[in-house]
Order: sequence, then structure tokens, then C-alpha cells
Amino acid sequence: MYKGYRNMQTKVAAVKLGIHERTLNRYESEGNVPPGIVLMMAQVYGDKKIIHDHCANMCPIGRQFHLRLEHKALPETVLELLKELTDVKKLTDNLMDITYDGVIDQDEQKDFDRIVKELTQLERAIKQIKLHISKSRHISLVAEMRTKKEPVLATQAL
Repeated sequence: MYKGYRNMQTKVAAVKLGIHERTLNRYESEGNVPPGIVLMMAQVYGDKKIIHDHCANMCPIGRQFHLRLEHKALPETVLELLKELTDVKKLTDNLMDITYDGVIDQDEQKDFDRIVKELTQLERAIKQIKLHISKSRHISLVAEMRTKKEPVLATQAL
């Protein structure tokens, strides 16, 4: 899973992560990566989705509670977000009616569960947008650095 995010040679990545090349190879093959290294990988590789994937797939708590995100193009993600916003907006009056008295009656439970499901879908769409934004910021910064006429270090070129 982790190797798929690496956009540089193993040796360069290991140096930037401050670990030995063999350690990086072991992390990538065995998958037992400490959370601090995962955070550093996200920064070095320029892709925060590695954090999400780590939490959703490798962390016991994350496997139970973390939302699974799909790899989607930005336009599709935006349309999904707008759809979910519209769906939730339609349910707000019903949500207020159900929760106003502080008690969810048995006859309200089915509607409340449907609202929670829609809110979870909205949450997933928001997280997808955030991932696209963080990745596009990194791409913009890299492109900006490459357009400058400053010398490039050997480790940056790799």
C-alpha cells in the first residue's frame, strides 16, 4: 500500500524520511508502519491520502470507524458533494422534528437512521474534497518550485 504513494526512488525517500533504506523496504512490504512515519510519508510524498488509507486499512480502530474513500476524479467528487448537500438539506426539517424533544421514538428511528446515513455520505464527500485540495496544493507548490530559476538539489531532482 505505502509503496504506491512513493513518487521517488527508495534511497531518496528513505533519506527524506530519516530512516534507512532497508527500513523503508520493510515498512512497504510488511505494512507495519508507525503512525509518525506515515505522517512523514504524507508530507514527503505529497499525498495525504496515505494517512487515510493507513487509518482505514492498518489501524485496528480506524478499520472499525474510519470512512472508506474511493479514488475519484475531482469533478465527480464535487458533483457527489453537491448531491449529498442537497439530500441533507431536504432532511433538515425532519431532523429537527425528530430531535427537538431530545427523544428518538421507535416510530422516528427509521427516519433518523436514514438521516444519519445521509450525513455519513456527506461526511465522506467532504473528506474526498479535502483530499483533492491537499493533493492539488502540493502539486501547485511543486510546479511553482520547478518554474523558478533556482538550482535544484540532487535529491530534489530524483
